[in-house]
Amino acid sequence: MRISHLFPVLVCVGASTALAHLSYPAARYFSNDPTHTTLNDPFLLDTPSTRIISGQSTKAFSWASGTDDNFARQDDQRYLRFTLAAPMTITISITSADPVRFLPAFSVYAGVGHALADVSRLDYDGAQITQQYLQSLGGTQPKEGAFDALHTWKIADDQATSLADLATFTYAGHAADGTSANFGPAAGINGDGVADGFVTGTFSLAAGEYTLVVGGANYFLQGLNNALPNYDNASYAFTAAVSNVPEPSSAGLLAVGLAALGLLRQRFSGLRRALRP
Repeated sequence: MRISHLFPVLVCVGASTALAHLSYPAARYFSNDPTHTTLNDPFLLDTPSTRIISGQSTKAFSWASGTDDNFARQDDQRYLRFTLAAPMTITISITSADPVRFLPAFSVYAGVGHALADVSRLDYDGAQITQQYLQSLGGTQPKEGAFDALHTWKIADDQATSLADLATFTYAGHAADGTSANFGPAAGINGDGVADGFVTGTFSLAAGEYTLVVGGANYFLQGLNNALPNYDNASYAFTAAVSNVPEPSSAGLLAVGLAALGLLRQRFSGLRRALRP
């Protein structure tokens, strides 16, 4: 967020680890398992479905503050997970419980950090290594945190001892509710043009693990300790839904192509007979 002139130090990845958590509790998995006992429950190629997560909340400015070059505090957003067993088209929809005060936005990233089998590495709290990495990026302003809404970004977990231990979240796409009047001046933001508390986007993704980061799309509600008159530090509830549509298989595409070719041949033969003297 560009209000960084108010901050003389890197606030979220310094000494206070309470401000640096990024984790994946079981309730944040898009899973078919209602008990969430199966952490790796992928969307399958042959079973189109919609999975919903509710009961989560985030800040009104949390996504938008990560759209400029000094990033955002990574603990202000909400992090959700899904797994694709094969290449698929995914539709993601976020619905605000308070569309007057909370306009949602989200970004999708390939990767979830370290291997899910190592549960001890699911909490990203590596303040020192994260700070070293962010300082290495340079820039005219100190980074407010690690979260970058529009690009690939990195962060260390609490077991990191060097920059080689950074986890990478590879940017795959985003969508934001409203217009630049609410989500701010950064270039390249995919706004839906209507600030109504609902945003959706469709993405063609490869098989693998994905992180869905949900936050608020109101850039102008950020601040520090109520330093700005319009600062809104409240948390707002939302519902997230992910629907999958399998990509057409090569065999399916070939069958369609052959059928179309056969139809064209029939029509051409009929036209040729009709033109005979």
